[in-house]
Amino acid sequence: MPDYTDWPIEEDGQLLLDSCAVTTRLDSVQFSTRFERLRSQVIGRILRRTHRQFVADAEDTSRYYDGSGAAEIEVDEMVELTSVTVIGLQSDPGYTLDNIVLDEEQAIAKTRLVAAQGSLPAYAESAAFLPYRTIFPVGRLNIVVTGKFGFAATIPEDLWEAACEEMMFLMSQEVLFRPIGRVAELKTGDNTTKYKLEGAAVTRWHDNFVQALKDYRRPPGRRLRMLTPRMI
Repeated sequence: MPDYTDWPIEEDGQLLLDSCAVTTRLDSVQFSTRFERLRSQVIGRILRRTHRQFVADAEDTSRYYDGSGAAEIEVDEMVELTSVTVIGLQSDPGYTLDNIVLDEEQAIAKTRLVAAQGSLPAYAESAAFLPYRTIFPVGRLNIVVTGKFGFAATIPEDLWEAACEEMMFLMSQEVLFRPIGRVAELKTGDNTTKYKLEGAAVTRWHDNFVQALKDYRRPPGRRLRMLTPRMI
């Protein structure tokens, strides 16, 4: 069973080749060296094209966001929320917001923090005396969100498989499908048989990878659409 908490490793790539009865004719050292370089290349392409973090943080980290002035705020994709702290208020230099919920939506990455759940009457009295405790105060990078960031607890299986296939596709392009040293024509007596040297694209591994990048590209968030209050 593959480990979907991290990107494919050398053993995963070799298993993929073995399952397709493919050999690269590389020794173990050559295979390892080339695989590591291709692995870094493919992972980098995924991160640049999708604008997402697919390997979730192993430990809590903190990130800063602009306060919205409302009871909700959009953050980077998270798998676990630990705390939310407000900074920069002169009369109260720093305080922790309580009852903050990481919004749970089916099959959607978690990017919304909600404060003071419920309708207005449910917290109107407390808001009258402590309004700043029920909202994310407007400010520049004044909200500190601590937790584990990432698209999900594990990398989506189809994206993980596509990444592994792309790594092996690139290696196959360079080694397996190079015409040098391969039989293109075979003569037996008076009979001549010609073989077509297919390119690595015949595996459709690269097509799967391109489609996965499209499927998991992160849509623009509300912060990117300038829906937060303008600062003067």
